[in-house]
Amino acid sequence: MKIELHRHSPLPVPEIICMGCWSETEMEHYIEEDKTDYIICYVIRGEVFYNGNPVWEGKGFWAFPDMQRECRTKDREKTELVWVRSKDERMRGIFDSFLADPYTLIFQYEYIPAVKNAFDQLVIMHKLETGYFDMYGIFVSLMQAHFNLIRGGCKSSSELYLQFSRRYIRDSIAGNLRIEDLAEKLGISQAHLYRIFKTHLGISPKEYINHCRTEHARKLLLESGLSVAEIGKAVGYSDPMAFSRFFTNQQGMSPSGFRKEYQR
Repeated sequence: MKIELHRHSPLPVPEIICMGCWSETEMEHYIEEDKTDYIICYVIRGEVFYNGNPVWEGKGFWAFPDMQRECRTKDREKTELVWVRSKDERMRGIFDSFLADPYTLIFQYEYIPAVKNAFDQLVIMHKLETGYFDMYGIFVSLMQAHFNLIRGGCKSSSELYLQFSRRYIRDSIAGNLRIEDLAEKLGISQAHLYRIFKTHLGISPKEYINHCRTEHARKLLLESGLSVAEIGKAVGYSDPMAFSRFFTNQQGMSPSGFRKEYQR
């Protein structure tokens, strides 16, 4: 059984393009031709050989773009794997925390129950024939378990949700940002998302979005030669009048007045 489930909408940092799992007893020899992405692969059961190096239960391996990636399982031995794929360069930051062997890229992990849970969730999603779903929750669970052991529990799930939200808002500031879309991507309710923002930042998600738009508009007004209409589009307002009303409400003066007053 091999299952691979893909996303069809972009995520910000890090962008997870798909997750998959494998459960078979027959030997599989796999040489990947497409070497454009990053892979984290966990071995849950059995043993595989990654680029000739043995990897068994409780271990896993990384693959980087443009590097050799050959994986072979044993014949007549039950093998179970879970993997994550990404094309985002900032996956390298996550790699550093895995303390993997610098030559083989093989690492050891102690959160086997979390990885097994990820395997079960992927199987359930496949059986339900889920077309569009957010895998970020599975990834968050794995990373939470990872950081809890490697770094002494420095990140809770709410902190990871907040980190994702802030990056998503920052990267999507020019678009039609909606709280319900963000909550859907995270796989949580809008009420839960509201509580996370109020707990950690003391403001609501909407207030945070307004703050980010205002700060970005201020920066462009003072440091660029863009027109007020162009700056409005850069922060999500296609209507210059709507942008002017928004900015005036936030700053107490119009965009042109702010530029005139503070630009040097």
